[in-house]
Amino acid sequence: MAHPLRHAVVWVAAAVMVLAGWPRDAGRNQGLLVAAGLAGAAVLLVPAAPLWNVLGVAVALGLLAWGAKGADRAVLELVTLAIIALALYRLAYASAASVWLAANGAGYCLGRAAQVIFRTPLCVGATFGGLDLLVAMAVIYGGWLVRSGRPRWVRACWAAAAMVAAQLFYLGLVGWSVELARAMPLPPAPPETDIYIPPEWSWTEAARSLLPWNVPAVGALMQLIVLAAMFRWAPCRAAAEGQGGRGRLAESAGASRVVWGPLVLAALVPLAACLWLAAPRLEGKRVVACDDGLLDWLKPEHDLYGREAAGMYGMLPELINSLGGQLVRSADLAQADLQGADLVLVIHPVQQWPEERLERLWRYVRGGGSLLVVAEPHMFDGQYASAFNQVLRPTAMRVRFDVAVPRTAMWEHSREPILHPVVAGLGDTRDRFGAGETASIEIGWPARPLLVGRWGWSDPGSDAVLTELAWLDAGEKLGDLVLAAEQRLGRGRVLVLGGATGLKNEAIWRAYPFVGRLLGYLARRGIDPQALWRQLLLLAVCAGLAASLLRKPHPLMSAGVPLVMAVVLAGCLAVHGRLARILPDGRGRADYNPVAYVDDGHLGAYSDLAWSDDAIDSFLLNLMRNGYLPLLAPDLTAERLERAGLLVVIGPARAYSRAEQEAVRRFVSGGGTLICMAGADRADAVRPLLEAFGLGVGRSPVGPEESVQEARPLGAFKTPYLGAGKGRPQVLFHAAWRSRKRNTP
Repeated sequence: MAHPLRHAVVWVAAAVMVLAGWPRDAGRNQGLLVAAGLAGAAVLLVPAAPLWNVLGVAVALGLLAWGAKGADRAVLELVTLAIIALALYRLAYASAASVWLAANGAGYCLGRAAQVIFRTPLCVGATFGGLDLLVAMAVIYGGWLVRSGRPRWVRACWAAAAMVAAQLFYLGLVGWSVELARAMPLPPAPPETDIYIPPEWSWTEAARSLLPWNVPAVGALMQLIVLAAMFRWAPCRAAAEGQGGRGRLAESAGASRVVWGPLVLAALVPLAACLWLAAPRLEGKRVVACDDGLLDWLKPEHDLYGREAAGMYGMLPELINSLGGQLVRSADLAQADLQGADLVLVIHPVQQWPEERLERLWRYVRGGGSLLVVAEPHMFDGQYASAFNQVLRPTAMRVRFDVAVPRTAMWEHSREPILHPVVAGLGDTRDRFGAGETASIEIGWPARPLLVGRWGWSDPGSDAVLTELAWLDAGEKLGDLVLAAEQRLGRGRVLVLGGATGLKNEAIWRAYPFVGRLLGYLARRGIDPQALWRQLLLLAVCAGLAASLLRKPHPLMSAGVPLVMAVVLAGCLAVHGRLARILPDGRGRADYNPVAYVDDGHLGAYSDLAWSDDAIDSFLLNLMRNGYLPLLAPDLTAERLERAGLLVVIGPARAYSRAEQEAVRRFVSGGGTLICMAGADRADAVRPLLEAFGLGVGRSPVGPEESVQEARPLGAFKTPYLGAGKGRPQVLFHAAWRSRKRNTP
């Protein structure tokens, strides 16, 4: 379920929840406190990451339970505790490899059980296995048994059986939905024409788009029916019955330490999960890259154009240099090359390596070095065969012989938000990892995931790379595909990427924050965000928090705990985001500054989809041909622009803040170059930038009550460059508008 759809469902459900559970007989002060708390909870429903939304729902439910009475309060209390347990599980799932491996193992076992019962092939992980549902249901089930009075054994057996049956039947639906989607007839082929004609709506295509991706919503509905039957069969009483919603929290809990204990533990949970104070930096680091692999170090050149002429990894050394590091190439990873190396880079080896080289490499890693293995879908071509699994032999990681296929074009809205210093805060609403041809990775303990494709499947073999076609067949791995993983090996560590696109010339301009963090994290030794002691500490704090809430529950405390967790979690991620900013610096070059930014934070008039009709890939490759290192700029801060030499603005639709306008003005005044491409339809956003230099673009359209003259389009045409000289090269304007210049002091 994509983030916009999930957000819409959450907001509608939250509105219904508030309208149905509002404390109508609450006093004025209590009503104001509930309203203020709900406003704070609404803030947590805004971010795209699901964990924030879960915490926001928990805050809202706790406040509504505080104002409710009787059976309503009892139900809301239990559901609030269940949502808090779900938040703790999701936080531990994203930050502790042991929890992730256990949850996906449990999901796999549930899928196999459903396969045996319903005779349908099924291979799933935690997502499609419904572990989120089971965690919440287990808490409600236990609380319902405790609070509903005796006798309990009959109800316990029947309710547990209903929950298990609903879960297994849902898993059977997942397996059947895959076969049903393949059995649906294809829509008629569109007519062959040079003019694009939108295809007609087809019910089979609409239904196929929902299967099996939205079937988990059916599983949630089935468990909701089980819950309704449970509460209808045996209503439960509130934990603080008789005190009402207006009782003081300290009195209901029995002591002030019971009030502060859960809040302190709630603050410790994010600190144990994601407080990273070491910044991933490449300054002064030496990266040794092995030349024995499927790679070249070419850059785009003049008179060679198109995607095939982009080269492979030629811009990677330029990025490393701009971050203060150095890339050194090695033919065979000799001992002299490994000495003094902070990181060894191995890119898609396609021949079996000699054992002597492997032993040198493993000895280097066990002695405290870092190794990055960049894999791709397996290749078997006569004398060449992918050999990265040979390099990974001492680890619990293996690159599968498959292609990881996303549900969306570039894994947008489809990645699991793992809490790791390399990926935390990068988000998945847009491709910032270099989505491309990727293989999934099979991991076991003590390996841990770094990037996980939640909504996608594993297509066996490598045919999907050659044909660019992939079909989801029954029995293929569905969801929770590991796209990057790491493991400690001796005193060092090994990290493997399932795809190499993010490091290549054609995608490094959008993936550089991830690449810079990744290389800096590996090159800086001593950082271990998922050490075993840290995982055990996190699990202990989560267990202590859960025990304290269950021992003396109170609705206000249940609302305060997720609120404290959210505040501390936001603080931890903000600190990390500041420390982990990747700001390439081109000021060290004597002749010119090669860092060129393309504004990507103001809704520019171009497409993110690589090599589409409205994409800017060719433009960026042309900047590379002319010696620049082009990158996307998510913001225009003075800290970023002072390290660059060129800024390109392409048809922005979002206005620039005063701070951004001042940063651009200072950038140009300090010797930077600003290239602004905007027509009259996008003139409003760029006007403040251009007016500072006495330039402007006319507006169109202009309202009937405005006195400004509407700009007239010039259309598409070619014109020679001014002062082009011999050869008279021309520039093509697709939709030109007349610009104007004013006298400036």
